[in-house]
Amino acid sequence: MNWEIPEYSRNQVDKAGRVLLSDSHAPEEIALANTILTNWRVVHMYPLNTFRTTLRKRLSALGEEINISQRLKRR
Repeated sequence: MNWEIPEYSRNQVDKAGRVLLSDSHAPEEIALANTILTNWRVVHMYPLNTFRTTLRKRLSALGEEINISQRLKRR
């Protein structure tokens, strides 16, 4: 899994969220907002997976057998 680079600023991500929440935007704006949202979600996949893997290794070293799950936030 590769580390993804954020392609959009936090302000652009926030604006994309507002576009997706409302019903009064052009299809082009909605498509761009979906692209921004997808990038934002993908950027968080690697750190989330790394944290889960580290947690699993540390628990295993303690002799603990615990199921650990992960998921990205839903749309």
